[in-house]
Amino acid sequence: MIIPSQLNGLDVIGLNTKSFYGYNSNNHNITKKIVIPNTVKDIEGLAISNYNYLEEIYLPSQLEALNPSALIGCPKLKHIYISDNPRYKVINDALIDVKTNTLIKGTLNSTNIPDGITVIEARAFCDYKLLKEIYIPSSVKSIGSGAFDERTIIHCEKDSYA
Repeated sequence: MIIPSQLNGLDVIGLNTKSFYGYNSNNHNITKKIVIPNTVKDIEGLAISNYNYLEEIYLPSQLEALNPSALIGCPKLKHIYISDNPRYKVINDALIDVKTNTLIKGTLNSTNIPDGITVIEARAFCDYKLLKEIYIPSSVKSIGSGAFDERTIIHCEKDSYA
């Protein structure tokens, strides 16, 4: 699915809560890739959520604000892409807010949290029942509520908050 950059001649600059809520879409069971246009600067909570088969999401390079719960309920997410963004980066297939050193959203492929991350956001990995193990560096000082599925085996470096 490619989200348009304009609607009725106006730039799409934000995605509101439940803008693309999977269960309200006839395509929620088949959507594997979502591309958000570079005109979008703000993505609110649950804006893109409950896409059972979503594997890839392309975030806009102009993104300025992303609610941590924007991508909840996407259990097969493997890749997050964003390029040339001063605030958000993807490292080890995890979306990082470099301004705060916060891991916002992991994927099925992000089994090694990057060193230097100090916060793991609430529900960052909660959707991934297939994620068997994850490694947390000692730089992590805070882990949000429900960050991981209860079946995930967590390995921590000595002196890690976890």
